[in-house]
Amino acid sequence: METTCINPDLFNASLSALNLWRNSRRYCDFYFILEDGECLYCHQNILGVASPYFDAMFNSAMAEKSNKSARMEAIDANVFRQIVDYCYTGEISLNEDNVKSILSASNFFQIDWIVNECKQFLLIKLISNDKLMVPSEDFVYQAIIKWIKADLTARESHLAQLIDHVRLPYVGKKYLLNRILTEDIIKKEESCCEMFSMESSNYKLSGKNNDETQNQLIKKRKTMRCNVLLAGGDENRCMVYNTLTQEQVNIAPMNEARCYNGVVRLNDIVYSMGGLDKTASELKTAESYNISTNKWTYIPSMDKGRAGFGICALNSLIYVCGGYCGNNSVECYDPITTKWGYVANFKAACEVRAAVVENSIYCVISGSFIERFDPREGKWYELPMVELPNPCGFFDVVACGGYYLYRIGGFSDEQESLFSVNRFNLRNNVWEKVAPMNFCRREHSAVEIDGDIYVFGGSNERGSISSVECYNTRFDKWSAIDPIQKELCCGAAVEIPSVALNH
Repeated sequence: METTCINPDLFNASLSALNLWRNSRRYCDFYFILEDGECLYCHQNILGVASPYFDAMFNSAMAEKSNKSARMEAIDANVFRQIVDYCYTGEISLNEDNVKSILSASNFFQIDWIVNECKQFLLIKLISNDKLMVPSEDFVYQAIIKWIKADLTARESHLAQLIDHVRLPYVGKKYLLNRILTEDIIKKEESCCEMFSMESSNYKLSGKNNDETQNQLIKKRKTMRCNVLLAGGDENRCMVYNTLTQEQVNIAPMNEARCYNGVVRLNDIVYSMGGLDKTASELKTAESYNISTNKWTYIPSMDKGRAGFGICALNSLIYVCGGYCGNNSVECYDPITTKWGYVANFKAACEVRAAVVENSIYCVISGSFIERFDPREGKWYELPMVELPNPCGFFDVVACGGYYLYRIGGFSDEQESLFSVNRFNLRNNVWEKVAPMNFCRREHSAVEIDGDIYVFGGSNERGSISSVECYNTRFDKWSAIDPIQKELCCGAAVEIPSVALNH
């Protein structure tokens, strides 16, 4: 009879003994001269097994092989000591101060296990940071899964630890049910599957949206601004466009069709007002959109019908300014009292776009003249020396960069759609030219997001268009991004929180 006996402790015991011998230089056959001058002795076979880099060094015709030594002055001495210690012990200590240096060194020495541990440490540090800004918590989950799948064999064991840092109360309900619970690697990991299934049960039992079932002990991350609500045009349809992913989601339609309407957001409520109906009559009606419930509700109507007017929010009030047909009146809506009232008229009476800079409202009239409203004084002031040589209609205006008003596109007196973009410098009271768009357009919609300007749809001599482009204000450059699903002309756009994509 023959029996094979295995000593499970021999390998660890041997490495421990070799490590002790290394410290006393027993049987050592190589040494490194570190950047702090120390000579670090080691055994070639141990380092060669742990690192392909060392294996190649010890078996090459390099001078180091014959000299039985090598200078390691380009690597931090403490980092190199930890790398060599790992080769003998299989252990390495990571912290915020050393992880980047150890990652760089382990990449150099081709020690994949340490590389993965460093990357996991950095990923955990990143996703556990309260200051991390993301479009939504869904993106944190996506980043984890993408990292795991990039090297599934080596990284799958880290899944549970990483997923533990996903802040479940803020994951979108639809995303949780349709994407996370159907993911194969989640279903294979029992603890992850149980955790997500429990969160799913909480949704189903409560029948509430995720914002209403939030665990108050879990802090919500700051969200990136990346979602734009598009409303109106020829129909009452509405959609949300994610500028980061170019994902597009249809949401609840408005209660009535509007074109040349105005849209604004105050807190987390979107308001759509006025415009033209299908008979080209100016509308007085207004409605509000609750992002959490995905529902439009009528609010009290304006006193006057308006289309092609300016709209903005300032100091918890909504202002609608001017419009077609010689309208130079300005109304103000208070969502708390649900009352409309008039403020002072401005001088001009024509197509208007409005924007807020600091504590004033600026109205660009006919694409060239500007008037400023000071709500503290209740007065309008016409800015001097600001007329452009090419007034236009069907343009849009965006405030960006703290003291600039950008007038974008439009329709010239020569009946041509414009590529041009001009900005008004509020410090110097002058118009300045910037890079033109890639597409000429009028009747489009524009929004500012984190210092960039996005332009959606519109029309030109060929008809309605669906193209979208982004203007980088820092580099004065326009770039085309994914078009919207359907041509959008004569509608309006406003930036909204990420929660809208969960519907």
